[in-house]
Formats: sequence, C-alpha cells, structure tokens
Amino acid sequence: MTDEELAGQPGGVATRPDHEPEADGGEHVFSPKDFRLNLNARMAVDEDNPPPDPSTLPNLDNPAIRTLTWELVVPDRPASSAPSAATPVPLPPPSRVPPPPARPSPPSQPPPVVASSTLEAEGIHEDFEGDQVQGQVEGHVEDEAVAGDEFADLETETELHDDLSGDDDELIEAVVSPVVAAAAPVAQPVAQPVVQPEVNRLGLVPDLIDDDSPIELPPITPSGPVVAHVQSVYVPVLAETLYIPPPQRQAVAPVPIQPADTKGKGKSGEKRKGHLLRTFMTLVVLCGLLGGGALAAKKYLLQQKPEWSAEMKPIADEVSRSRDLPFKHSVAVTELPVDQYARRLAGSIIGPGAEPAPTWRALGLLNGELDLDVVGRQAMNDSPAFYDPSTKTIVVADDLKSYEHLYRFALRRALTTALLDQQYDWSTRVASSSPATALGIRSTIDGDALAIANLLAASDAPDQLAPELFSFVQGHGSTLAPSQYAATLAGRSGVAMRPTITSMGNDPVALATLEQSTPGSDGFLNAGRAAPTTAAPADTQGMMFWYYVLASRIDDGLAWSAASQWTGDAIATSGSATDGSTSQCVDATVAAADADGAAVLLTALQSWAQAAPAESTTSVSPADGNQVTLRACDPGAALTASIPVKVPVVFGGAGVERALVQAAQSASNGAQVDAVCLISAARARGTALSSPADDAPVFAVDWHAAYVTANLDLASGCVTAAG
Repeated sequence: MTDEELAGQPGGVATRPDHEPEADGGEHVFSPKDFRLNLNARMAVDEDNPPPDPSTLPNLDNPAIRTLTWELVVPDRPASSAPSAATPVPLPPPSRVPPPPARPSPPSQPPPVVASSTLEAEGIHEDFEGDQVQGQVEGHVEDEAVAGDEFADLETETELHDDLSGDDDELIEAVVSPVVAAAAPVAQPVAQPVVQPEVNRLGLVPDLIDDDSPIELPPITPSGPVVAHVQSVYVPVLAETLYIPPPQRQAVAPVPIQPADTKGKGKSGEKRKGHLLRTFMTLVVLCGLLGGGALAAKKYLLQQKPEWSAEMKPIADEVSRSRDLPFKHSVAVTELPVDQYARRLAGSIIGPGAEPAPTWRALGLLNGELDLDVVGRQAMNDSPAFYDPSTKTIVVADDLKSYEHLYRFALRRALTTALLDQQYDWSTRVASSSPATALGIRSTIDGDALAIANLLAASDAPDQLAPELFSFVQGHGSTLAPSQYAATLAGRSGVAMRPTITSMGNDPVALATLEQSTPGSDGFLNAGRAAPTTAAPADTQGMMFWYYVLASRIDDGLAWSAASQWTGDAIATSGSATDGSTSQCVDATVAAADADGAAVLLTALQSWAQAAPAESTTSVSPADGNQVTLRACDPGAALTASIPVKVPVVFGGAGVERALVQAAQSASNGAQVDAVCLISAARARGTALSSPADDAPVFAVDWHAAYVTANLDLASGCVTAAG
C-alpha cells in the first residue's frame, strides 16, 4: 500500500516519502523518519569538540520536534477536522553543563607503610599485585583524590580530557608512580616515613567516559626501598629488673644482756603480773562473747521455722500461742484404721509383748489374756489421737475427721504433748525411768495437754463436744478392757493433774519448773501428802499401781484410802508357766509412811486377798518397818476370764481431790490454800468416793463432783495468811 493509499484510510496520516527531498526554503514537514531519530546520538556528541553550528545536532536542533503532537505520533487515531489543541512547548537551547567546583582538600595524611627490611624488588612487586598492597594503593589514591592540591589549576573538564587523551600507560605511570615512590625504601640511616605530595587522583578521572568497561592499571613497579616506621613498645620497669644496692652499715659492738632478777618483787614483776591478768580477763570476755554469739545464732538464725500443712497450721498456731511456747519443727500426722490404731495406742504404754500378763493376773490387774486391741479400743474413747514419743509423730484414728469438734480437741491435746516434748524432752526421761516415775511424768505432760485442749474447746462450740464423743463411742461399741489399769494409762493419764495445771496457768515459771523436773514417783499425785523428794528404785511400780490392785476386788474408796498411805514397793517374780505344770508367782512388799498408814494398808490388802481366786493362793502378812508383804500366783487366763471386770474410779481420789483444791483457791480471791490441810480435813470427814461420777473427766465441761461440793466449806480453815 502506498503512502497515498495509507493516508486515505481512517486515522491515516499523510507523510512525506523517504526519498522525497525537502524543498529549499520550504516549510519542513515532519515524517516518521524524523520521529525515528537516533536519540543516542546526543550522547555521542563530543563536548570537547562541539560542532561549529549547534543547529546541526541530530535531534535537539530539529525544529519539528518542538511542534510534535500526538496526532503525529499515533498513526491509528481517527482523523479529525478540528485543529489540534496542543500548545507547542519551546525547548531550551542545548547547553554545556559546567563541572562541579573543586572541594577543599583536607590535611594531608601519611599513607600507611608496610615495614619490612628483607623485601627485594621482585617481592615488593608481587606483594603489590596481591590484595593487601592493592588495598593500600586504592586507599592512598582515594585520600589524595580528596586533597587535590597539586591539580587545583585545572579549570575545566576540557583541559582534563586533553591530559587524558595521550597514552594510557603514561597517565597510569603518572598517577601510580608517586605512590610507589612513597613505598620504596630509602637508603638513609634514620628510618623515617617519606612524605610525598598528595595528588588528587579523582580529579584526573573525566566526568564522561565513552567506554564503560573497567579501567585496567598496569603493574606498579617499585622505585625505591620501603621505609617502615617502627613503633616503640612500652616496657615497664619491674622490681626484679631494678637493683638498688643496700646501704652499707657500720659494725656495732655486741652489748651483753643482763639476766632479769626474777626473785625480787620489783616494778617490772608487777607489770608482768598485771599483763598476764589483763590477758586472762581478755580471753574470758572473748570466750563469753563467742559463746553468747553461738547461742544466739543457734536460737535465732539456725532455727528454721516449722512447715505445717494447711490443715494443721491453724491448730498448731493456737496451741503454740496458748502454751506460749514455739514449735521447733513440725510434727507428722499418721491416720490408721481403728484396729491398727487401738493396738498402736495400747502398745505405746504397755509395750508390744505380753511379759506383764502373768504378774498382772496374779495381782488382779488383768482378767484373761492381755489383748492389746481390746485395751486400745477402750482407751481410744478417751484418746482418739495421741502423740507417740517413740516415732515423734501423731497418730489419729481414720474415722475421727467426721467429728469436727472432737477431731480438733484430740489434735490440740496431741500437739501440746508434742510441743512439750520438743521443749522439755520428756520422752527421754520416761524411757529411762521406773514405772512409777514414768507415770508421774506422763500425768504432768498429759495434764497440761488436757488443760490447753479444754481451754481452746471453751470457745469452740463446747456444747457440741460431748454429743460428738458419745456418738464416737457408740460407733465403736462399748468395749470393756480386761485391764482397767492399762486402759487408764493409755487414755487418761493426765486427768489427775489437769485441775492443778489449770490453776497454774497464770504462773508460767512454776508450770515450766514442774514440767522440767523429774518426779521421784507418782506419789506426788496424792495432794494430801507432801511430794517425795527422793527418786524411787528402778523396779518401783508406784502408788497408782497398788490402787488398781486393790480396786480390782474391793471398794474404790477403801482402795484409795489404803493406796494414799503408800511410800514405796518392791516386786519379785518366781516360777514359770512355760511347761504348764507350774505358774508364775509374785512376791511383793508395800511400805507405808507410819504405823497407822501401815495398818490401813494391811487391812485393805487382807480384804483384797480374801476376794482373790483360790487358785492364786494369795497371802498377806505384816512386816517390820511399816511394811506389808504378800504372795500371789497366776491363776491362769482361762480361770480369771470368767470373773467379771470391775471398773474402778479413775486414779482413785487423786483427780477429784485436786479439783477440790483448785475450787478452794478460786473461791479465796487469790489467797493461798493449804492443800494438805484441806484434803486431810475432807478425808477425816468420812466422805468417801462412791462412784465414777467423782472421776476427773477428760472433758472438764460442766463437771461438778459430789466430793468437791460436799467438802468445799472446809477451805475456810485451811487458808494460809499472806506473809
């Protein structure tokens, strides 16, 4: 298709043929050839040799490009009869861009020089071709390109281009040779760095380079030796390297030493004596300070705070506050089934074996076999939780938690017992004491525990405590132990001392003295007689032992009246029941304080012997020294099991008589009551104990013994005037 035909199509543009020459002096017509001008030609213009006529430039001097519109560029746009609204935008004439002004050069810095005294010319040449020397040369060239002082007279890029128009090797030689000259060694005796004039290397590079390929520099040929600056190393002067000769001393003649006169008492002897005294006193004071510091550290620093469980912590805290004593460590609590708990409770008092069974059957303390389970079940009714001193733990019946108030009461009692063991170590004293002394210690400790438990129960719904105890006993059955003596020791050992310790609650010093002391026997439980001051022999059984011997067969009041005359005893066993042919027999001696007491004791023992089984062959006789002797043999478990068990008043009149003294002291408004006087007057009145209603109970809630009520009026004659 020809141009004429193309122009006739929709959107076509009439153009001038490529071969048609322009008319001289005519108007220039823009054609596609003109639009396809070589735009790169502008970049190829040699600015150093500009054309004489700027209008001859290939592109920018074309006047048609200034009137270029979109109708001429887009050939497919539909033709329109309306003239183009494009406004010609005049372009500025081409101009030269002046070079940037030269920057001020910073102070010249000496180039870093590599120190080496053994480099040869070939070695230097190879090192400069390496990476390390090449980096130094490039850094030197960059620094001197900034300084550019020597070439400051170059005013235009045209002159710079003229300098570079020569041979490339000469230019590179001119740029690099100063650097090589600076790195070359100088044959001079003093090794000082050679300072070369700084050359602005970047000033030699033209702004516009036609060839974009990287510049290749020829190898640098060293022109001289390398001068290295050796830095001085600081070497401290040590004491070993500095020697100072000692000063010369003049010889001095020796002076003879005169021995001191130790025989005379001169002033020097007195000074020496005073010096020794001061030294001794200093050592004494120092030892005292060290001992006091060690004691304080042990008491306050080394003592760790006990860690309790969430359940035991509030109970332990209230026990500690009430007793005004701290726990040294926590106490573990073990829950056991009822049968295991009963055996554990009875065994903690009697022991695991059945060694005392023949002796107890001969004297009436045991009826039948010694069954620890049955003994423990009766004792559990009074003590559903207890502190076992052999393991230092608290043992609890597993069904006790269902009784809320009884559970707290039992734990308070057991925790107080454990607290007193940590403070006074009563368990060690019990283990090494006679049965009479052991019972005296247990009575005091458990009496304090019962006093604390009753004190805390008074503010913990006391009306709920007795019903819970009754329900607890009914749940396990009313079991009657074959040995009331063993059941009382296991469950109620502190009921006799509880009233006395309750009355001493306001005197912590007296209470601590009582619990730290070791009684001679359980005879101090008799408040109607002065406490014994001497320790009983190791085989002494004690006053309460003989009370239960007598009360197992005769009246409780008569048994207590005779037992209160007790001052000592001795027991010996003979025979063996292992072969079944002979039985074990007991020979015992019981002593009284005086003849009258011995007579009362003899009468009670004779009545007791008459009530014994014939198979026991029991006999009683008086002896010299206000003593009574007896002999009894074991009738056997099968025979004694048919005899009904008698339940005597717990610990006779020991508890109720102490309750009488406590009531009298409370009624005297602080006046001192003579306990021996009061109890002796009550016994003389003839009001005897008649029933277990006179017992001092484990729970002191609403306990009004008939004996106390009947004899309280006697206290007015036994009040000691304040001195």
